[in-house]
Amino acid sequence: MQIDPTYFADVADALGISDPSLVEKDYYAIELLRIVSKVSPPGHALVFAGGTCLAKAHIKTYRMSEDIDIKAVPDEETSQKSLGVKRQIRKAIRSRLEELIESSDEFEICEEPTIRDEYRHQHYQIKYFANYKPIEALRPNLQLEITEANLSDGISTRKIDSLIFENAGIGNGSLTIDCIAVEITAAEKFVSLLRRTAAFARDSEKKDDPTLIRHTYDLHLILESSADTNQIGDLIQSVIEQDAKQFGNQHPEFQRAPHDELKFGLELISAGGVFKERYDNFIGPLVYHPNPPAWEEVLASLNNLASKTI
Repeated sequence: MQIDPTYFADVADALGISDPSLVEKDYYAIELLRIVSKVSPPGHALVFAGGTCLAKAHIKTYRMSEDIDIKAVPDEETSQKSLGVKRQIRKAIRSRLEELIESSDEFEICEEPTIRDEYRHQHYQIKYFANYKPIEALRPNLQLEITEANLSDGISTRKIDSLIFENAGIGNGSLTIDCIAVEITAAEKFVSLLRRTAAFARDSEKKDDPTLIRHTYDLHLILESSADTNQIGDLIQSVIEQDAKQFGNQHPEFQRAPHDELKFGLELISAGGVFKERYDNFIGPLVYHPNPPAWEEVLASLNNLASKTI
């Protein structure tokens, strides 16, 4: 569906968003999610997850989120199949997704996808045909990640809207999709933030990721909401175990003593410096919260959660 680009500017003005490219990219992110929802892989449920899910399904975060994260959750029958059969099913997810994207008028896969661990993890860079040049703080493309995960609960069906449809009634309408629980998102963000911060410090050859700082903002808003903090604490321990298995070979310190390594990551962030600078830069162009939390507030929330869990 072609949208008159002036509507993106109108909605940006109404919401106090600095540039219409953010509203435009938000629209295309939801349209990409709409395509993903049509994949319908055999033996799997596709569940919306991550920061964009947080903002669209659970908490008004007042920030631009430009990633689409999907959990491919196998049913019990599929989980019992042979490794070869499961690999073929995951491979079929890729084939169907690429077929749908290539047949669309709005998107194209602009880089060779990154495929790891027998197709359990699939990472795509998706070009969308923008009218507005993305501001420097935005990536030029949409990022789509599909990761196989075993989830027995923590899934609910939610209605998802783009900013332009929510505020102006323009576009293809609401999308109904299964979404991951906010508590799972919080646990994953907490562990990822601290683990990856520590990993970058341990190995100077690893490429640092300044966008990780967004997790501090999201975690603060989650902890200020009605989310179940006790459940978040329990889930953090599960995520630690999963990440130690998945990333232990790349990060031996985390594999040996995961809690100590997460505390090391927390110490680095708590020192401020470059992390405070990154937070302030993030708050500038990508957040349109009427009263965004200061660095000291999000850091206090992070340390409070850490004191109860690690």
